[in-house]
Amino acid sequence: MKGFPTYAVGARVPDSPHAVCCSLPTLRDVIGYEEEDPAVRRHVCSGYPRFVEHTYLRRLAEHVGTELALTDRAVALAPSRRSAEGLVAFLHCGEVEKREWGPLQVIAFPRRDDLVRRARQYFQHAGSLLSSREAEDLLYGAGLLDRRHPDLRNGADPEKTVRDHLLEACPGLDPETLLLCRSGMNAFFASFQAARRLQQPKGKTVWIQLGWLYLDTTRILEKFLAPDERCIALPDAGDTAALEAVFEREGDRIAGVITETPTNPLLQTANLARARELCDRYESLLFVDPSLASLYNVDVLPYADVVLHSLTKYFGNRGDVMMGMAAFNSARGDLAREWHRLAREEHEPPYSRDLVQLAGQIGDARQTVDTINRNTIRLAAFLENHPAIKRVHWVYGKTTAAGYRRIARGPERPGGILTLDLAVPLADFYDSAPFVKGPSFGTLFTMMCPFMYLAHYDLVSHPEGREHLRRQGIDPDLVRVSVGTEPAEEIIEGFRRALASHRK
Repeated sequence: MKGFPTYAVGARVPDSPHAVCCSLPTLRDVIGYEEEDPAVRRHVCSGYPRFVEHTYLRRLAEHVGTELALTDRAVALAPSRRSAEGLVAFLHCGEVEKREWGPLQVIAFPRRDDLVRRARQYFQHAGSLLSSREAEDLLYGAGLLDRRHPDLRNGADPEKTVRDHLLEACPGLDPETLLLCRSGMNAFFASFQAARRLQQPKGKTVWIQLGWLYLDTTRILEKFLAPDERCIALPDAGDTAALEAVFEREGDRIAGVITETPTNPLLQTANLARARELCDRYESLLFVDPSLASLYNVDVLPYADVVLHSLTKYFGNRGDVMMGMAAFNSARGDLAREWHRLAREEHEPPYSRDLVQLAGQIGDARQTVDTINRNTIRLAAFLENHPAIKRVHWVYGKTTAAGYRRIARGPERPGGILTLDLAVPLADFYDSAPFVKGPSFGTLFTMMCPFMYLAHYDLVSHPEGREHLRRQGIDPDLVRVSVGTEPAEEIIEGFRRALASHRK
């Protein structure tokens, strides 16, 4: 067995200042990171950008604050007026000063922990934060960096290259209504804000969250609705009867349904055909995000009003670029065109060098997905028969396969995600596993994370929260695995050794 590289706590994966993956190799490191233990946090200088304040962004904010004589204030940097105005509204603070510095908007506010926290939350939820490559360029231009990290280049128009590959991955997408965004989260945020502008004048103020969805999707539904709007959460994406009951009760008030196919982390797939029928009957909008499986593996366009995808996953498979897309289904005619127009007003476009970086690697995406699919099937077969695993959640599981096959582009196309309920202590397995440990997925390299610890530490850190998760069918100690492109035999052997280690 060749073996896997080892990474210290806080190490960037890959070894690039723009890596979106950060190593948290032990459960103690994960807990220390969540509890803001300085012994852990001092090593984490970059990582998944919406959660970790990048070193370049921090240095640039300090430099701008000094130049503008704002050293007694907290300083946040936004890439556009739109993003700055959103932050100011979210802060709910009257003592805000807005300035400009070069191409950036500068928001200065009292240096209070609650306001600093809210500013970070806004950029996390809206996904409109400054690119690390843009910060690098500005630091370099100011003489604060000696060099810039080189980008991958393929010699072609980068935006056209990215768009062409997306159209190839999902036949039927309309290039005129395909919107590239700074992150996958920004794609959802912009689409959702635009949809609210469409639906509120019609008296449609009820949103349905179908399935246990990604953290920031739920936070947007919690924090960005108006007082007369509300969200109804249906935790089981496969419970079509519950969805029908909400439509029967709320009817014309329903603005839209938001789901992932499959969901994160339980890999459930909603009955999209039935959801489409209900949305058509009540003129509601259907948001579908297939990021966990990838556009290469599933076809959701026939059902969705908007298809969302984090291009950081599978397309940006080296783990060093952030981007997202929102594709408005042109089969909806004028609705799609108007929605696209409004979303353009709400979205934050990608930074130019991020487009270059994605264009340099997106040509490998189909082959990468094919390899990951084969590896995932082999690893799932091994884990489903291992005594140290209580359950493997995946798209071809007993309770999920039928729904997934309805949207799969062909057989044996699962994507790279497996979620494991363990029959052994979490720390014993997690600490001994030889793979990259951290959030994100869809990379060339195999990754894993104790997903609920990173996404919902507020729940796993106390008994009541853990019990709440169990009532939703979620093991608080589950491990989400993102299968990579290494030889399948080596991946399986890595799991075999980690699962056996608890007996030593």
